[in-house]
Amino acid sequence: MTAFTRGFRLHLADGQVLDGAEFPSGRAALVDDPEFGFVTGAVSVEELLLGYHGARIEWDDEALLEGKPRPTADSITSDQLDALLLKAARADSTWATALREAATVADGGRENDCGCGGCDTCAQHRIGLELRRRADERDGGRP
Repeated sequence: MTAFTRGFRLHLADGQVLDGAEFPSGRAALVDDPEFGFVTGAVSVEELLLGYHGARIEWDDEALLEGKPRPTADSITSDQLDALLLKAARADSTWATALREAATVADGGRENDCGCGGCDTCAQHRIGLELRRRADERDGGRP
């Protein structure tokens, strides 16, 4: 049993994709009429799937854990935790790089002197400074 509700997408044989969730109790719900919000419920995901022949389920965390089920607090291994932390660090580094590039666009790459004569009030300079500050936060304070 998972500690939290786990989302999924149900890919039907006709190509339609429906959103669903598995609750900590094991029960499952599927929004099978998105236009009106009608939901089908079942005592388990397995029971729910019996009504959708040929459907394929995609869990919300498959990409994160490479297709393995989401671990519970009792079952996560240190290797899985390390892999998740490494992926998060890479994402932060990529995000920090993007923020720094945006800062360069905002202030023209002139961090301290954009030539306006009033950098304390210059909007372009202030935007660049804020973007660089956020990038530094993402990198753990490393400029």
